[in-house]
Amino acid sequence: MPKCTILNQNGTPVKEFSTEDFPNEKSISVGLSKRCVVPLSDFAGQDKSVAKVHFALIRRGYKWWIVSSDEKYPVMISDKPVGEAEIFGGMTLKFGNFSAVFEKARIESGYSLMFDLGGGKFESAGLMKGDNTIGSSKANDINMDSDSVAMEHAVIIFNGEEVFTIEDHNSQGGIVVQGEMIGSVTEISPYEVFYLGKVRVIIVEDEDVAERMKKADPVTPHLSRWKKYAFFAGGAVLVLIAALLYQLTLGSSVTIVKKIVTAASREANDAPLKINASLSRLKATEGATQVENKSSRHAMHAENFKNREQDMNFSERIIAAITPDVIKGEPESALQKLDVLRRAENTVQQSKMLQRFNEALQTEKTAVSEMNFFRNRLAVNSLSSISQRYGNFLDFSNDTRSVMLANCAYWENAILELEGYYHELAKYPEFMQISYFVKDYPGTKNKIRILIQAFSFIVDIQEKWNQRDWKGLLKKINSQNSKDIIEQIGLQAEVDNMREAAEYRVEIVQRVADILEPGSIGSFDIVKYKDLEKEALARLQRLEHNPLFPHDAMARTLKILSGFAESMEKIRKSLLAWEKDELNASSAQHLISELGELNRYKSAVSNDYVTRLEAAIRKVMVKRLDRKLAALKVTADARTMRQINLLNRLYMFIDDDEAEHGLQKLREYSSYVYEKIADKCDKLFFRYSETLKVSKTKAVVILKQIIELSLPDTPYYSWSRCEYRRLQRCLNRQNTAQL
Repeated sequence: MPKCTILNQNGTPVKEFSTEDFPNEKSISVGLSKRCVVPLSDFAGQDKSVAKVHFALIRRGYKWWIVSSDEKYPVMISDKPVGEAEIFGGMTLKFGNFSAVFEKARIESGYSLMFDLGGGKFESAGLMKGDNTIGSSKANDINMDSDSVAMEHAVIIFNGEEVFTIEDHNSQGGIVVQGEMIGSVTEISPYEVFYLGKVRVIIVEDEDVAERMKKADPVTPHLSRWKKYAFFAGGAVLVLIAALLYQLTLGSSVTIVKKIVTAASREANDAPLKINASLSRLKATEGATQVENKSSRHAMHAENFKNREQDMNFSERIIAAITPDVIKGEPESALQKLDVLRRAENTVQQSKMLQRFNEALQTEKTAVSEMNFFRNRLAVNSLSSISQRYGNFLDFSNDTRSVMLANCAYWENAILELEGYYHELAKYPEFMQISYFVKDYPGTKNKIRILIQAFSFIVDIQEKWNQRDWKGLLKKINSQNSKDIIEQIGLQAEVDNMREAAEYRVEIVQRVADILEPGSIGSFDIVKYKDLEKEALARLQRLEHNPLFPHDAMARTLKILSGFAESMEKIRKSLLAWEKDELNASSAQHLISELGELNRYKSAVSNDYVTRLEAAIRKVMVKRLDRKLAALKVTADARTMRQINLLNRLYMFIDDDEAEHGLQKLREYSSYVYEKIADKCDKLFFRYSETLKVSKTKAVVILKQIIELSLPDTPYYSWSRCEYRRLQRCLNRQNTAQL
């Protein structure tokens, strides 16, 4: 069995164990009792959600199973109570405020997770193949001690070939990959930095972990080196930007300055004069350059404005040319007109515009073609045709169900395809205003939705009918949305028959079941049942016309239930008679005999129903006998032993697991009383032997005590009676001789 860790409600481990810890134990019990193999007795006074013996782990062959000990204290797996279940690695079960986690067999992946917890604290943890849970709770495979990380934050899954996927477990801090908060399963690559809450995380190969941990920032060591030079790099960039701006402003004056500086270095003696002359020329050149640049910029702005105006006019020309064909749903004609414009001489920007409209029209062409195809299919799969093909609820096979589910999947995929085209066209907002597809897409999508709802509705109500979920069926067909679908499909008559049949079962059959509920045996009223039976038969006659209602079968069922009710009445009377004299063995035996008569109803009514009724009666009897047992005064005498034997006989009549506790107690009492009586008889026998030597008359008195005290099937019982008769004969002869 895998290693098991028991956690409290805060996720803190409180116990760890494995089967290897208890080699001599056939089963491992867990609970608050100190007698459990794995006791949680430290919490006995604090936690009432756990039973004294809550569950046990039992070996069956080569496998281990968990078995719950009490329905009042269930064991939950996946939020569902279980009586017993096979144990496997990775299983988590909850009992009370605790949970037990069974370790799963892990295979190393060759990769590790490195993460920054803040404050210069970095940690790493190995990743295993398969699921790796991450969170602040120690119950996770990888524990991150950070306030921004949830107790169960995420799971990283490794399936080999350097492919990792990460999934958020509805954490508050979320997961950020490539700067975006993810909302579903996302692939991540090794050496890609991502965030869990505020924690920086990276996946690296195991062999790189030791070297990275030596760095100041093991998660992103390359960034820490860059920071050292950030200031100098920033300064260099600023200088470069300043130089570029200066060049753009002065133009050719930069060249002049370079010449001046070069000349000054060569002719040091004439430097002052030449520099002054050069500066004069520079000022004159700067003035001319500034005037030239200013007029050039004005001309450029005017040209740009003119081009933009031409482009806008050209865009309007394109839209005007293609609109008549597009709005009629004829994108091919629109493409031909667009081709005419493309063959003309156009600017670069105009060519780009034509290309953009061409892409939009190509998408429109495909989208319209697909939409028309689905429209034709909708005409074939009309709502009226559905009612004709699938309206016979009495002949609804698994093959038909599979076909309808396949139809649902097909039309769901159709919606996804149309949505894809819609999103593609959304890239061209100027085109969407005239798009035939965009205009008709909502209506087509709505028709498909109605068709899917019709298929789903028929499958749902048929499944509920087959599962005999009458309340669920009524809730489904009575909802407002379903009423609209029923009217559109044209299945009103069939659904009305379904409703009528389901209402009978809910309103009549359920009331019958409530009256015959095993737990209500003490208050069972046969008169009330007979009144309900008359009402049930009257309504049954009105359902003869309903083809969906098994009229004859229901009539037979009501007849059987009538016999069952009469048996319940006999049992109730026998139970009352026994309760008046609970130690009356014949009454108890008669009651058990009446219960045995119920076996003939197991197949007709319900095996579970009859079994529960038997269990309810036996439980009442056990509870009564337990009270008698608790009130029994255990003394060393034959009367007490007779009471013990009588109670033992009654418990044996019940023949129920719940009676085992009482039988065990009686065995203990019987052994105790038997030993005490034997001791008393031994002492009386010694006194008798000594007294007999002195006085036979006094010895007779002691012998009578032995006769009264001794138990059947013991040596003293038969000996004392024989000895008494012998002693009486001796005394009689002695009296005769004296006379």
